[in-house]
Amino acid sequence: MEKTLKIVAGFVEKRRRETKLNPSSRKDFLEVLLEYRGNNDDECDQISDHQLHIITMEVFLAGLETPSNTIEWAMVELLRHPAAKEELRRVVGEGNRFEEAQIDDLPYLQAVVKETLRRRRSQPQFHLRKNLDWKIGDSAAKRSRAAAVQSRSGGGRQKRRRKAESAVIERNRLSAITAFISSSD
Repeated sequence: MEKTLKIVAGFVEKRRRETKLNPSSRKDFLEVLLEYRGNNDDECDQISDHQLHIITMEVFLAGLETPSNTIEWAMVELLRHPAAKEELRRVVGEGNRFEEAQIDDLPYLQAVVKETLRRRRSQPQFHLRKNLDWKIGDSAAKRSRAAAVQSRSGGGRQKRRRKAESAVIERNRLSAITAFISSSD
């Protein structure tokens, strides 16, 4: 994490210099944080450089981690369901470029995406480092070991669904096809 913080610190400092040289009326998230000053009455104290680096790192990593994890799981589901791959070959063709307009012709692929989002929702990960031995569920670790814990909410819908933990692409296929038919009326 220290390496990442150093990279973020370099990025923040570069933006700080650029903002001083060329101030803009349109400010992005980082520029607002860079110019923030508290007045010690109603507001917090000024954000320290370290806090600024942590906030920036969290915003950028959270924005990158979750979509890439979802895409990875979607690829796994595609590998597990040859019918979706066949549909892609039939509609798009071997070696051809996929066009957004073709999405409506891919109800099985849409079902794979829906099933991936249902089963593999991107969720925050908590990074733990404890000074004591610790145990979470069936997992245990000795002092000073680091762990990433992915938060997961089962929700009531999962319990009511048949085979909730298995990927049943067909459960979404019917709704995808129905949506396709009703949108083309």
